[in-house]
Amino acid sequence: MDDVNTREMLAVVPSLESIILGDFSNEPVPRLPGDPPARLHLVTGVFTVDPKERKVLIQQRSSSKAWYPGYFTDSASGHVRARDNLSLQGVKEDAVRELDEEMGLELQPRDLRLLNFFFDPTFNEIKFIFLAKANSKEPLSLHPTEVNHEGTGWRDSKHLPEQLESQPFVPAVSGIWSMIASRIDDIPLIFKRLEPWQEYWRYFGDLRQYLGYARKRDILDTPFFVGRFQPFHLGHLRCIKHISKDHDSAIIGIGSPQYSRTARNPLTYLERRTMIEKVLQSESVDLSRAWIFPVPDLHNETLWMLNVKLMVENRVTLFSNNEWVRGLARNEGIKLGEKLSFDVERFNGTRIRKMIRSGNPWESLLPEASIKYMRAHGLLACIKKSG
Repeated sequence: MDDVNTREMLAVVPSLESIILGDFSNEPVPRLPGDPPARLHLVTGVFTVDPKERKVLIQQRSSSKAWYPGYFTDSASGHVRARDNLSLQGVKEDAVRELDEEMGLELQPRDLRLLNFFFDPTFNEIKFIFLAKANSKEPLSLHPTEVNHEGTGWRDSKHLPEQLESQPFVPAVSGIWSMIASRIDDIPLIFKRLEPWQEYWRYFGDLRQYLGYARKRDILDTPFFVGRFQPFHLGHLRCIKHISKDHDSAIIGIGSPQYSRTARNPLTYLERRTMIEKVLQSESVDLSRAWIFPVPDLHNETLWMLNVKLMVENRVTLFSNNEWVRGLARNEGIKLGEKLSFDVERFNGTRIRKMIRSGNPWESLLPEASIKYMRAHGLLACIKKSG
């Protein structure tokens, strides 16, 4: 009989909400290897890249694993150990420990950047995803039983899309590897620009306020409008004004908050948030309350929608014109608002960014407050430079 002191002690947490808001309070619960976890707990996953050599470190799980035997996955993953005063720093410490134990790759917590985190119902876990940079020329020392030695190692990123198509990957990691492969040249910049996101909970004050407000009044249908707002244009404004005709409050979710200064996401979360606030003030939008908070990219659409639902306790009505997004919402039992009509071809963030970069007239597509804010803070130059 296995003694409790030799078992892995899971860091069991009360909810996804507590982690989103930066509360890492946990209790130790023993678990035998191979047992399906019964309670919500924390795990880590590290995606390791050598940007200079354009290589990625992929692990193939041992064929003796109880879950996904022989599947390809991240560079290393494992459970977070329960302890008092746990923080993101402690989670990073466990992530580098797993990387060392499984791959023989020694990094420090400071070498990791939090990319995102999410609830995965398959294992009843909240998984912290980290991006790491390492030297692919350094030798690995693979764990004798945890990994399949033949399939594990550094791989050329240009072959990764083909491998993702032809070989079995753990579902939750496929989208992240696909993103990394498609943006391999941006990895150094992404790594650098992820630094503010290491204190992500500082951005979720409005979520805390909204949940308190909605719970007290038992509100179940707050309008929820999500976009990347790169930049905030007149199409966005028209949608919010339409919502305000029938509602006195709304949530504005800013997508891809962890990314900035790239071609697709040139502006930071705080720049976008401030721009939206200035537009709402200047346009006198008839909302008594507007809560603004991040909606992080997970690079897995099904998990993303589930986590959005859990984040807001399914107390919302989602407004989206995208039929695919609406379908995902229906599958999760999220209420849907009517489609919002505006000229998508004209009012399109990708098109507007291209116009700014090419010097074509674009000012007629944005609210005056957006234009003033971007000019006053040098954000037009950021958009041009990031292209």
